[in-house]
Amino acid sequence: MESEKCVVGLETMKKKRKMKKFCAVILTVTALAPLRRLEILLQVQNSRNLQYKDITQGLKHMRRTDGFRGLFKGNGAYIAKAMSCSAVYFAVHYPLARIIGLYCQTPGKENAKPPILLTRGIHACTVMIATAAAYPMDVAQGRLSVQTGKSPYQYRGIYHALTTIAREEGPRALYKGFLPYSIGQVVYTGLNFAVYGFTSLSIAKAVLSRFHELKSKGMNRDVNEEVTTAIKKKLPYFQILSFAVCHTFAYPFNVIHRRMQMEGWKNSSSIIASCYGSSNNIAAASEFTGMCDAFKKTIRNNGFKALYKGSVPYLLLKVFPASLFASVVHLGLLESGLELNIKHP
Repeated sequence: MESEKCVVGLETMKKKRKMKKFCAVILTVTALAPLRRLEILLQVQNSRNLQYKDITQGLKHMRRTDGFRGLFKGNGAYIAKAMSCSAVYFAVHYPLARIIGLYCQTPGKENAKPPILLTRGIHACTVMIATAAAYPMDVAQGRLSVQTGKSPYQYRGIYHALTTIAREEGPRALYKGFLPYSIGQVVYTGLNFAVYGFTSLSIAKAVLSRFHELKSKGMNRDVNEEVTTAIKKKLPYFQILSFAVCHTFAYPFNVIHRRMQMEGWKNSSSIIASCYGSSNNIAAASEFTGMCDAFKKTIRNNGFKALYKGSVPYLLLKVFPASLFASVVHLGLLESGLELNIKHP
């Protein structure tokens, strides 16, 4: 009887822990929503008609034009995108993972490890399917974040934005900017893996050469411990270098995908004018024949620096990671008495 109570208590504790983590993530995302919206506004703003130049001016402008609630525009769509992406990922991953199980059941390969191309390929396919399924939420987030309280035509919410975009611009409009978005994700992930792996391997080779040098002199040292210690000490530098390289090459795709999302937005001349400049520039700014054309027109009309607009709020979101805020919120929930004691279920 007591064992059954312990099992029930453990299950209840796990559910409560998951709920607390979920609440912490939601609060974290909401707390960082003003920076996320400001990043989008800076990405689509025209250099010829600047309304704010830095974070302070941008936050004041949002507060003045849309009120306090305006700071959190697009936050609901961002949360919905993250939740739908995770749900689709897990829904697709398990059926595809059965392929690995079937491979391991092949006669003679019961104890063999599956090929890395198979596992990585399944993971890549799962990520692509989840990203494609959740991308319309990203379009809704961009549109909801850019519209202001003075706009003549308002999206009333996520569902209204999605249905209106599909009805007025066609279903394909829900995937505007998907190509640069996907390329940016691939570039960021690939460069992060390559730079981090290369720097770690370089340190390991340096330590190994040092180990062989000491061994030739009759000094025995634990090479595994030395390699691990050396990599741990230089780990922050590896992360900074990797992030700098990834940000430099991948962020322009993020800007272009946001600008392409604003393309063809009907009944919103004031929004497009406030973002792209005078009415003479509206047509030029809202007509992209593709990703390359968007790059060319953005650089020609706003300069090369326009490819890195909004990078300061983006860097702040990375420097002050969501995990730090989430851990603080989670700790507060634990200290408030919501934690279930494992010894007394």
